[in-house]
Amino acid sequence: MGNAVTEKHSSFKTAFPIASAWFGALVGPSMVSGVYALVYFAPYGAWGVPLAFIAMVPIAILAAMNMNVIRQHKTYDYSSFAMEIYGKAYKVLMPIYDFYVMLSMVLGGGAVISMGGTFFAQLFGLPEILGSLLMAALSIVIVVWGAKMIRVTSTAMTIVLVVCFVTLFFYAVGSNMDTLGNIFATWYVPDTANLGNGLYRAIIIGFSNFGFVSGMCSIEQNVRTKKDCVVFCIIAIILNGFAWALTCLMLLPYCPDILTQSVPVLYILQQYVLSHSPAIYYVYMLAMFLALLSSGAPQLFAIVPRIQKFMAKFRDPNKVYSEKKDNLIIGIAYFAFVIVVSLLGLITIVSQGYTFGGQLGFCIVGIPVIIYYLRGKHKEKAKQEEQSN
Repeated sequence: MGNAVTEKHSSFKTAFPIASAWFGALVGPSMVSGVYALVYFAPYGAWGVPLAFIAMVPIAILAAMNMNVIRQHKTYDYSSFAMEIYGKAYKVLMPIYDFYVMLSMVLGGGAVISMGGTFFAQLFGLPEILGSLLMAALSIVIVVWGAKMIRVTSTAMTIVLVVCFVTLFFYAVGSNMDTLGNIFATWYVPDTANLGNGLYRAIIIGFSNFGFVSGMCSIEQNVRTKKDCVVFCIIAIILNGFAWALTCLMLLPYCPDILTQSVPVLYILQQYVLSHSPAIYYVYMLAMFLALLSSGAPQLFAIVPRIQKFMAKFRDPNKVYSEKKDNLIIGIAYFAFVIVVSLLGLITIVSQGYTFGGQLGFCIVGIPVIIYYLRGKHKEKAKQEEQSN
């Protein structure tokens, strides 16, 4: 009885920090700013809310399948993970996979830095480029301390983020509750909305997370059982889908006018809430700060193990090198490039870059993982585990 209880609690405690890291990287600044909902969910009216959850289901299932492969083979960098799912095709496909993961992390980092520059410019009156540099520096500090710091900070920041965002939701929706109620009472869908296209785009934006999902292998060392993977899948769908749905609900009462705004949630607060509840501005600022911080560090740390493995080829194997120093050097190089990408702007990165990333991610990661399972490779490894025990 005691062992069963311990195992039950262990699965949640193992899965939640990893799901929290994904939550932070996926819907951090995009959740608080409302840009994801602006581009992918709100234009479809009442259907935007179910689309927010539908977007998460396929990617969360495939992420759990990835996690099980990582658990079985102890592949804690995405190169080793790719070797397992690609098999003999590894040498051909790995360069494409490298490109995809780097592209995903650069696009994700670009979105964080773009929003971070705007955020610190508003908060301190700094030029946006200095705001971007400050955002990069804060992310590097967290990454320098490694995987444990990512798990600990992501869990803590996720809890505060959820509280802040739910508070923002009630204030924003409370200002226009009747309109929101009418949208669902009549199941309002704009005449221009193409639901087939909306479903496709929702699934693709989910698949755009393949890069980070693969990179999460660097923080999955504590995953031990299939149950951990299942619990992770459930938490990810609930946590990420719920966040996207809340953002969509915030925007719907103010559509279609809100669809032209670059930071829609802040616009709603400024136009409809702050005049009678000025303190909510500080809740927004806290939420955005935590969202940015919880996103920037995991994006970078996802590629750190792969780059370290590459650097090892040119080093003296008998010499010990500082992991923190490596993380610092990689972080500086990464964010220098990402700051350039951020100049494209947040909406361009989310609407165009993420769509392409989702399509490429499904082809280069999703399909090989599905084939891996169809060939029964996971069962072969499970049998080996049983025999060794």
